[in-house]
Amino acid sequence: MSDGPGTDVTSRGAGLARVLLGFYPRAWRARYEEEVAGLVQEQGLGWRGALDLTRGAWDAHRHLGELLGWDLSSRLRRTALSTLGAWVAFAVSACGLAKVWEDPAFSLAGRDHAGLTVAAWLMIGTMIASVVAVGIGALPIATAVIAQAWRKRDRVTFGLLGVLPVAALAFLASGWALGHVHIPAVTRSLDHALFVVWIAFDVGLAMACFLSVRRAVRRTDISARLWRWTGGAALAASSMMVAGGLALVGYVLGLALLAPNLYRSHDGLVATPLAYTLLTIVVVALVAGAWAMSAAAGGWRARRMGSSPV
Repeated sequence: MSDGPGTDVTSRGAGLARVLLGFYPRAWRARYEEEVAGLVQEQGLGWRGALDLTRGAWDAHRHLGELLGWDLSSRLRRTALSTLGAWVAFAVSACGLAKVWEDPAFSLAGRDHAGLTVAAWLMIGTMIASVVAVGIGALPIATAVIAQAWRKRDRVTFGLLGVLPVAALAFLASGWALGHVHIPAVTRSLDHALFVVWIAFDVGLAMACFLSVRRAVRRTDISARLWRWTGGAALAASSMMVAGGLALVGYVLGLALLAPNLYRSHDGLVATPLAYTLLTIVVVALVAGAWAMSAAAGGWRARRMGSSPV
């Protein structure tokens, strides 16, 4: 953990170690955090040690099931839930792109340059395909959760599932209000700011749904057979997300090359330059796709290893 012998132990090094350890999965921290923190206290933390901890966080997320000796069902459950969380981030980036496309100038640019239209429709198509894949993977799990909760008269699980329709109604109502309630004095910048607030609200709704679903799933005994099906759907969804992210990169590059005046002059969200807005959207989409693909690949490896189910 240190750059060499005799490295002084400083509170700064220990504090940095605590921050880096915070990026590790919770299950990993519960087992190993105190041990690693104690090692840092003894040996100190140099830049090489900090780099090792950073790299280790990524490896811990990718191979958590192997590190903790999880069974096949647990690994595939984590794959499905991780893919779902990444898909939420991907959907948010798609919403941001849809808002940018509202300006008629983008439609005109697409008419003049067919490549931009193709890239845009590829992004839309992969988004729709990822929705279908997520739905196909979630349906058997949702059925199992509801059926078991009904048999056990589990009010807690039904309460957790009740968050989903409430969030859906809140999403539809807020979206309707954003699109139909017009205030003449609202400036364009404020209109974009309201949209960003709406996106943040929707992210909060999505996180509430995700956490509720995760807890409901963990309260349910689900067979490894269903998790295998869902793991395959997660791999398909993550593939669509990666393809959508690459299509988005192609659209942004094409926009910069084929319509540079639009790229430089148009304002993005909250009156920021369009380049910054699109860069943020691209980064979110690519990170979400990469994270989902990594999780799905880990689940696929677990399937091939043939670990014994619970």
